Amino acid sequence: MIPSESKMKGEDDCVLGFLHRSVLRRNAAETAPFESVYRSNLALRGLVDDFQYRCEILDHKVVEQGMEIDRISAESGSKGPSKNEIRQREKIEKLQEQLNEKL
Repeated sequence: MIPSESKMKGEDDCVLGFLHRSVLRRNAAETAPFESVYRSNLALRGLVDDFQYRCEILDHKVVEQGMEIDRISAESGSKGPSKNEIRQREKIEKLQEQLNEKL
C-alpha cells in the first residue's frame, strides 16, 4: 500500500466514525418522542389480536349453533320450531349481535 492510500484510508475511517457517532446521537435525541407512540401501537396490536380471536370464537359458536338447529329441525320433522330450536336461534342472534358490536 502506498503512503497516500494509507492516509486516505485513515481519513475515511475518521469520517465514517464521525458519521456513525452523529447518527447514534441523532437517534438518541429523536427516538424518545416516539417511544410512547411505539408502546401505544404495541398495546393496540394486542387488543386487535384479542378481538380477532374472540370474533373467531363467536363465529365458530354461530356455526355450531346453526348446525345444532339444523339437526334438531331434522329430528323434530315439520311440526314447527321446538322450544330448543327457539332457544338456539336466540343464542345465535345474541352471538351475532356480540360479534357485530366488536366489529
